[in-house]
Amino acid sequence: MSNTASGLSLNRQFLERGRQKMSGNGHAQLRPALDRLLNEANGALAFAPVSVMDKTLAPTSGDKHDYLSFGTYWWPNPDTPDGLPYVRRDGIVNPSSKMGGSDTAALQSMSEAVETLVLAWYFTSDERFAVHAAKLLRTWFISPATRMNPHLEFGQAIPGICDGRCIGIIDTWVLVRVVNALVLLTDRQVWADQDRLAMHDWCRAYLDWLLHSKLGKEEASQHNNHGTWFDAQAVALALYVEDQQAARAIMAEVGPRRIDPHIATDGRQQHELARTRSFDYSVFNLRAVFLLAEMAAPLGIDLWNYRGKSGGGIKEALEFLAPYADLAAEWPYEQIIPATSRSETLPLLLARAVHAWPAEANKFCAAFEKLPPDIGRSHRAQLLYPL
Repeated sequence: MSNTASGLSLNRQFLERGRQKMSGNGHAQLRPALDRLLNEANGALAFAPVSVMDKTLAPTSGDKHDYLSFGTYWWPNPDTPDGLPYVRRDGIVNPSSKMGGSDTAALQSMSEAVETLVLAWYFTSDERFAVHAAKLLRTWFISPATRMNPHLEFGQAIPGICDGRCIGIIDTWVLVRVVNALVLLTDRQVWADQDRLAMHDWCRAYLDWLLHSKLGKEEASQHNNHGTWFDAQAVALALYVEDQQAARAIMAEVGPRRIDPHIATDGRQQHELARTRSFDYSVFNLRAVFLLAEMAAPLGIDLWNYRGKSGGGIKEALEFLAPYADLAAEWPYEQIIPATSRSETLPLLLARAVHAWPAEANKFCAAFEKLPPDIGRSHRAQLLYPL
């Protein structure tokens, strides 16, 4: 199955190369990354199935099957007796937005666990990992008693202001991870045809809601990482359910809508630099563009080398961020908390860049080598995009 038919935003060619290196001469080089992946996967085995039914609150629909979350950066109003309406403090997470009344943390943890488990199964053939991933997927998406309804009408609600917003759709960026897992989970003893069909139906329904609902259309029109991640998850879902027409329609606009107005000639992502966590948001947005470029290539659309009127592209955006793989390098823009993406997500982008622009591979390899050794050697990027 090709990336085109699947929605896989990881590159199967490189995945297979990593698996082959693990069984050959590259074993020693990749062993630290595999050990770390297996350690994370063993931790995920202890992650009990979660569902939207676990939350302590219900949305205004009264149906706990409807996903519910609250604005991450919104806080009780200090000037009113009841704290309403909430007020925004950009970049400062309200802990209550992640607690038991919300589905956010559960969705993110489940999606991360599923992708980790399936990757561990892919590289080791240890069926325990696939079995648990399938259990997590069935609980969240399929089982009638626990499944999430395929819409996000109540995402990132703001007490005193609204019951849900279009930008709540950013919560489901993690569905790209889920689709990766679904494509790779080929063990029919673990993930049977009825599971596959039920998951396909859920993804089809959610994609229809994304593309045609009022909130979905509003989110698609956003200009920063919200718009980019809307495209990334919509394309992944469209390719997974084999709706190439929808995928191509979105992909055709990624260059002029997401790259050209967003990335300056020198690689600055202007909408993200305006945030109080500017490094994290710059990396977060670029990650979505990388995933779109990965999925676009089999469709005959080259986003890796796209240049618009601004003259800036994906490569320039990464070149702007690459020096900060060195944690001693001081980021010159506002970043009110330590930028965890420097050691978590940036390595993925640097490793993929080596293959995207082979003529400049040395530059990106050198940046990767600036990572702290305990991070670089054991990062799963070593397995996903082996050098």
